[in-house]
Amino acid sequence: MELTIDSILGHAGFIKAVADRALATERSKIILGRYMGFETTPTRLFKSVYGTTSAVRMGSVIDRNAGKVLRGRAPMGDATLEVADMGDRFQMDNDRLEKLKFILDRVNAGQLGQDAVVNTLTDDFRELSVAPYKRMEKVLFDLVFNGKAEVTIGDNPKGVSILDMNLPILTAEAKASDKDNLVEFLVNLRNKYSYLNFGTMEMSQATFFKYFAKSKELMGKYKMSLGGAEVSIAGIIPLEAVNAIMTSLGLPAIRVVNNIVTDLSGATSPLCPDDKIVFLPEGEIGKVRHFRPYELNDPVPNKVYNTLAGDHMISTQRTDEGRFIEYACAWIPEVRLPKHILSVDLKAIKQ
Repeated sequence: MELTIDSILGHAGFIKAVADRALATERSKIILGRYMGFETTPTRLFKSVYGTTSAVRMGSVIDRNAGKVLRGRAPMGDATLEVADMGDRFQMDNDRLEKLKFILDRVNAGQLGQDAVVNTLTDDFRELSVAPYKRMEKVLFDLVFNGKAEVTIGDNPKGVSILDMNLPILTAEAKASDKDNLVEFLVNLRNKYSYLNFGTMEMSQATFFKYFAKSKELMGKYKMSLGGAEVSIAGIIPLEAVNAIMTSLGLPAIRVVNNIVTDLSGATSPLCPDDKIVFLPEGEIGKVRHFRPYELNDPVPNKVYNTLAGDHMISTQRTDEGRFIEYACAWIPEVRLPKHILSVDLKAIKQ
């Protein structure tokens, strides 16, 4: 069968294949799955329940002939969350479509394989596939580092300002006097919350370089084997060396997060705020709750649909105005372990 622009962009299986390829090419830049998996919610609004205390209390000592003490459960916190609707629509310009037609002619002539068509369209579907992950990563990192997240008109032009979330995480602040004893300060914090099982300390590249890689406190305390001789590290201490010291002191290993986010104006910013560290527990810290977009239940005529993970709808449509591709999904990060998350502010330390 001869391939045409309409036969491929009007084929649900083909547009899913292109979207999957686009996700695969960006996989290293998508880190949401490191912290959360997907879980559906049957309603747009739902109650999220989380424990406000984590240490197990000691059992009551009772008389052998007495009844058991009736104790209340540890207090629980809750919040009502609502999924955030996300979606964008893009028009494929004629230059792109003419290039696609050229590729299709060569495929039909047997000069290229069909994979060339997928490769040609991957860039067009990249934003459709990746954009909602980047928005949720920004919301999640704002929550775990700052205890709050919002979407404003400033970073969501032509959209709406609806998202305003607060999360009761644990917090701590370093003092100026901790400048030469930052590691000791962190160890003391770790001991304070010894009942929590922290898995990593996460921070930006700039924070790692400023407070650890150039730390006078750590300089010379790590030796590496070089040509059979032990050599002390001076100057800039690599992450591997810093983590060897951290873990030997009972601290979790540092994970440097280099990922960035790009707003709708094209401006970029690091996902992690500078001058902050967050202690995270091992494994997932919650779920990305998702709700099925209404349009999938009541589809628009002459529109072709498919879905990716998390009820992530993608579609294509040909109208008199041109050919369009779009996505829609309704997601929200539900952090279920806020009292297992410790955000540490280092701004008071002047380096």
